[in-house]
Amino acid sequence: RFSHHKKELTNDDGRSFDGMENLMFDSRGLLWFVNNHYYTPALVCYNTKTDNIKVYKTFTNQDGTSYTLSYVTDVAEDKSGNIWIGTNSGPFMLEASQIGTSNETFTQVKVPRNDGSNFADYLLSGVYITAIAIDGGGRKWFGTNDNGVYLISEDNMTQLQHFQSDNSALLSDNILSLAIDDQSGEVFIGTGAGLC
Repeated sequence: RFSHHKKELTNDDGRSFDGMENLMFDSRGLLWFVNNHYYTPALVCYNTKTDNIKVYKTFTNQDGTSYTLSYVTDVAEDKSGNIWIGTNSGPFMLEASQIGTSNETFTQVKVPRNDGSNFADYLLSGVYITAIAIDGGGRKWFGTNDNGVYLISEDNMTQLQHFQSDNSALLSDNILSLAIDDQSGEVFIGTGAGLC
């Protein structure tokens, strides 16, 4: 069925995407995956019922800042139906209300500094996110490239934990994948040195 979507799923030179991975169906029945390759980093949404495809190659946040990304690594859906993507510049979120609109804006969650300055920082800005998992409590688990695992509260405002090999049983700070057993709540972490 993808054969006639050849144009959408190619690089500028006409070659097929090189890193299509991490496929996931969301609660709406949409199939999402990423092209995790430096030549054309992208997020892809495919509606299998209507055979429509949307490829996101441009990532503009709510402040109008456009990002040139090197890698788009993973995709996950939270309890509110928002789509999260991991990138080499940190996590981005496509809010449920934005999905299917013509000019989607990717949200970078702003976390207040709470220092009296009224300033805020983007959540994990500049952190190379390699894997995302969302647990039954709506907390986000972000695996990173050589910086361990961050556990972020459901409301995205609080860093609950930062697991690294020097402060936990994590075998390596290089995180390749994350999976959560919804029955037991156990988090499985694939690292460059083995499974935790």
